[in-house]
Amino acid sequence: MMGALSRLAMGNRVKTAALLIVFLGVWLSAGGLIGYFVAGFSGALPSAVALGIIALAASAYGYFRGDAAVLRISRAEPADPVAFARLHRAVERLASRAGLPKPNVFVIKDPAPNAFATGRDARHAALTVTTGLLDVMSDDELDGVVAHELSHIKNRDILLLLIVSTVVGTALLLAGLAWQLAARVNTNREEGERGAIALIVLGAALYAIGLLIGPIIQLAVSRSRESLADAAGAELAGEPTGLISALTKLEGS
Repeated sequence: MMGALSRLAMGNRVKTAALLIVFLGVWLSAGGLIGYFVAGFSGALPSAVALGIIALAASAYGYFRGDAAVLRISRAEPADPVAFARLHRAVERLASRAGLPKPNVFVIKDPAPNAFATGRDARHAALTVTTGLLDVMSDDELDGVVAHELSHIKNRDILLLLIVSTVVGTALLLAGLAWQLAARVNTNREEGERGAIALIVLGAALYAIGLLIGPIIQLAVSRSRESLADAAGAELAGEPTGLISALTKLEGS
């Protein structure tokens, strides 16, 4: 079983690396095309480099600060060790079994059952569940959910999706900014008209990255990683029925 999971994990890493290379290629190509449109061949390389730097900067932000942003947006709060003792016990026991440091544990006051993990690595990870999930899950089911999320942490899935999500969000933000600037450019002069067109094209390219290409990559990565986390989580929990039952409840909620 461990050998099969290792092979599956390696295959996922290769596919993920290929997808990220394609994603970066789209960024660079968009920058190059915009530069060529504005200034010919001489503008293609600087424009591609500029967009590449933006993508790297967004990735760096996602790496170092993305987890804090996710927790803040989700309104997650640190789980009190006394009030949420059952959750803390499950996380500590299963993290130890997985050979991981215990992640920071958070809760969200929300009746909808849900759980997720975030963070750049095992030492900076956070595991979050909603109060709704704690209300409906038995101990075995909670173990299954926690084991699933810990598997994401161990396989570093959370870092990958965090970075991709940050880059996608940055693309959408910059697209809106480009269109706002285009609306303010003085188009009475030839230079202004070309600048406005370039900004419109830039916005369209970034919008396509944010709403089309980025989500496709996110979906492709998420599917393969979820399958691996299901298998690894069931093995970590020691009994697959808990995770199966938990997933059934989550799908029906």
